[in-house]
Amino acid sequence: MSSPHLSLIQGGRNLAEPMPFAQKRPAKKKPQSKRDVSPEIKGLPSRLKQARARADFGSAELDALADVAQGTTSRLESGKRLADIETMFQLCRALQVSVHWMATGEGQMHAEYAPRLKRIPA
Repeated sequence: MSSPHLSLIQGGRNLAEPMPFAQKRPAKKKPQSKRDVSPEIKGLPSRLKQARARADFGSAELDALADVAQGTTSRLESGKRLADIETMFQLCRALQVSVHWMATGEGQMHAEYAPRLKRIPA
């Protein structure tokens, strides 16, 4: 049979007593800092904007054409998200740009080998 007094004690702390102000919650692990990203990848948002402007696509249109989640292009261009390799390939194919250029800013922008994708009718 449990005592009412014992039910107020949990984990060695009496729940009836107020929590001391000096006690802080354990710090959460922070995600990887954007500062840890290579300088080439930091330039990806501006290169993506440049390639999208050259292709004359809106961000929603590019998302649909590249078959990526809605809002992906916007988050990449704003720097709120880093592209994984699959997303990078899909966007480069839709924009007809070199993956190497998109990732590093080096080499030629245009990808001669990329097949031409058709616009989705509005």
